[in-house]
Amino acid sequence: DIYFHSHSDFDFSKIKNRYKGMHIIRDPRDLIVSATHYHAKSDESWLHIKRPEFGNMTYHEKINTYSTFGDQMLFEMENSSAREIRSIMNWDYTDKRFLNVHYEELMQDNRLELFERIFRHLGFREWHIGWCLMIAYRNSLFSGGVKSQHVRSGKSRQWPEYFKPPHKKRFNELFGDVLVLSGYLTGQDDDWDSL
Repeated sequence: DIYFHSHSDFDFSKIKNRYKGMHIIRDPRDLIVSATHYHAKSDESWLHIKRPEFGNMTYHEKINTYSTFGDQMLFEMENSSAREIRSIMNWDYTDKRFLNVHYEELMQDNRLELFERIFRHLGFREWHIGWCLMIAYRNSLFSGGVKSQHVRSGKSRQWPEYFKPPHKKRFNELFGDVLVLSGYLTGQDDDWDSL
């Protein structure tokens, strides 16, 4: 059985069998940039439901009331992306049943070394690993054979182009140490929010 957490919202405590999993984390700053682009244009049904908290506008209509991408980002940061980032903050990173994987590493794993580690962690049998790797490659963005309306670019580290001082300040107010917790505040980004 395979469960996708963000699309099924299952409760781990209700799973009676032993299980292993993979937890994919994306840089929360890039998540905001990507979601802002996507939510301003997407035709996903949830984006087009009128909501009282937005003055009876839809999410799609509300985000598009902002005239600049920067203002749209602030709205996104405080709404849909906030839920996703809180789930990153609340994840139990010590749970050994789950392999924590950074999205950015997957996007660059064209030698499929991380993918192989994932399949082994999940318990695929040795003779299935080759098939799993072939399927992963064929369905990866780096293979060049996959086109998706959901994916605008898939590139990592887009946030430096978009995050200005007000975005950095609001991000820190809302999400505190999420970058440390999720392993994104290391090395070159240690002073990412210096204004």
